[in-house]
Amino acid sequence: MFESSLAHSEHHVGTSPPGRSTNGGTTMAITSDNETRQTTMTVTVRVPNGTDGDLLTNAERRLCRVEGVSTVTVDELRSLRPGLSATEVTVHITVEADGTQNVRSVIDSFEALTGVGIVER
Repeated sequence: MFESSLAHSEHHVGTSPPGRSTNGGTTMAITSDNETRQTTMTVTVRVPNGTDGDLLTNAERRLCRVEGVSTVTVDELRSLRPGLSATEVTVHITVEADGTQNVRSVIDSFEALTGVGIVER
């Protein structure tokens, strides 16, 4: 009796995997047009000396000013290079685009910023 109930449960009759819907036996992926686009990269940000807050917060603020960016999160500090007027911070970040622009446009905007350089995508 145990073996027959186990064999029956393996077929998952009437259920769909998470994120999927069935329509007459056809499985369809459920997607959304307003999903946030996300990417990770390593960047170098020049943070002027004498700014309020810590270096990582200032790097996040600077990168969040780019049009189309929803949030920037520093995942890891890679290096610091103090200078006379600014400190160069190299960080690995996660960037979320707000949906008005694609990730490629956001990356292009980062490359155009003065004091910001993309190390690795």
